[in-house]
Amino acid sequence: MIEQFFRFLRDNKDIITVFKDIITSFALLFGGIWSYTLFVRKRQVRPRAKIIHKVIHKSITKEKSLLHIAISVTNIGDVLIRLREGEIWIQQVKPVVIPFLLQGIKQGDYSAIKSKNSTEIDWSLIDEQEFSVKDIQIEPGEYEEIYCDFIINSNVKVVKVYSWLKNKKILIQWRFQEIGWRLSTLYELES
Repeated sequence: MIEQFFRFLRDNKDIITVFKDIITSFALLFGGIWSYTLFVRKRQVRPRAKIIHKVIHKSITKEKSLLHIAISVTNIGDVLIRLREGEIWIQQVKPVVIPFLLQGIKQGDYSAIKSKNSTEIDWSLIDEQEFSVKDIQIEPGEYEEIYCDFIINSNVKVVKVYSWLKNKKILIQWRFQEIGWRLSTLYELES
């Protein structure tokens, strides 16, 4: 019986080789589909970040206050984050200083005080900073903080802090794409 089996293998060597090649091809195809699903569909080639603003204010003169902002970036993904640059804006929410915003708020016409295709109100811009952070690399599970200082008028009661961080361009689906994260936070200086 065993001799017949070995004779069958020897006589049908070509058929068995073809069958083995077909099984190998299916295994490679399955591996490719699995890899595509794991790395592309679940987007594990893209970095993921969680951003938090930590804002502190201190009076430095009777007319001016220091607004110190820490942008805390946590790598919540499985891919290294390589920050390139960013920007941060400070907008004045209270007291409202732009006449048409004040009029729109009083009249309850909120569509008139938003820019076209925007979900947020364009408050008065106090200051903005662009910065380069080319040396910041954040490993998965770690975090880094970026600090910015602003001098604002002491009569400002509420500000909106907006930040935008850009990651190094990465190759996704055969082309380089820029990835970034943004956050908007309201902060009260009255208390």
